[in-house]
Amino acid sequence: MLRALVLGQTGLELKDVVSVSLGAVGAALGIINTLNALNQQKVKLRVVPKIAMPFINGQFGKDMGCIEVTNLSAFSVTVSEIGFTMNGRKLGKGNRVTITDPFTADHQPFARRLQSRESITGYFDLNGITSTIGRAYVKTDCGEVAYGAGPAIDSIRKRATG
Repeated sequence: MLRALVLGQTGLELKDVVSVSLGAVGAALGIINTLNALNQQKVKLRVVPKIAMPFINGQFGKDMGCIEVTNLSAFSVTVSEIGFTMNGRKLGKGNRVTITDPFTADHQPFARRLQSRESITGYFDLNGITSTIGRAYVKTDCGEVAYGAGPAIDSIRKRATG
């Protein structure tokens, strides 16, 4: 009876309703796939500042700062620079503290190519870091910049000596 009311009053047949419905679903899926493809082409990095407490020869060493970078992109990314912005501003000349030679666990240079889902942590001495730092940042070879913050930023500010 419902079918007779819907189809009978509009003059549409069942095949017309099914065709229009399937066309709408196809158009929606096409838009979703386009947006997903565009999203897959973006550089996505997770940046997490932390405090590290080295444990050497059975004793805790002097606290260090570190910035962990994880490549969440679907492709490889070359990470070349880490550091902090000043007073929470965007990255630019004169408003950043760059960690020029961070230590890594494998004792290799920090600048390197990260595969998808791979991460690296750059460790640094807290001497020379100012208490006016904002967010942590990471810069890639292609000029993309990602930012990160967290509770460790406050700890780094308190331990800063510069």
